[in-house]
Amino acid sequence: MEEIEARRAERRKRIEAEKAAGTFGAKAEKISKKKLILDLMKRDDGATKKELEDATGWQRHTLRGYIAGTLRKKLGAVGFAIECSRGSGEVPTRYFIEPVKVAGKGGEA
Repeated sequence: MEEIEARRAERRKRIEAEKAAGTFGAKAEKISKKKLILDLMKRDDGATKKELEDATGWQRHTLRGYIAGTLRKKLGAVGFAIECSRGSGEVPTRYFIEPVKVAGKGGEA
């Protein structure tokens, strides 16, 4: 019972400190996993599978499924494509976001 009272007192003390600082009840900005993935893939050197796994906490198969299914469809609808540079040996696979290259139409009349 003393342990519970000690934790409650510690929590009350923390809340009072947050109120004094004006941060009590303030919510931290939530960054979605989709935004994390997109930001990493937009970099000039793209993102490795390992970087994407670490950023999201997802397993490899979950990440691949999300990229191959959901993300490709959504980005394709707005004119972007996901490019994959497959690595071999010590070179890791990298993912990039590129604008879709539209083939020009001939001037047929």
